Amino acid sequence: MRYIDADELLKHTIPVYGAYDDSCEFEAVPVGYVKGAPTADVAPVARGRWINDDGIPGLYRCSACGIVDHREPKHRYCPSCGARMDAEGGGQAHAESKA
Repeated sequence: MRYIDADELLKHTIPVYGAYDDSCEFEAVPVGYVKGAPTADVAPVARGRWINDDGIPGLYRCSACGIVDHREPKHRYCPSCGARMDAEGGGQAHAESKA
């Protein structure tokens, strides 16, 4: 799999007209442009969440790398591995307790 630059492809759209009138039904990108599209420079995004295993206030572990953070789970990213703290899709740093 490769990631392509969609903004670059949008520069090459062509109108596709309906069979019964002259109205444009949608726009398309020729396959040749898709195959030759520049590859976007992307990196995988690690995701995790803060977990309070022991029920000790202020002691949270990153679910991605296991490092223990001695602060409240307000960080959006793990300071050790860089994982984004939105593993459950919340988009915000959050914690869960197993106690």
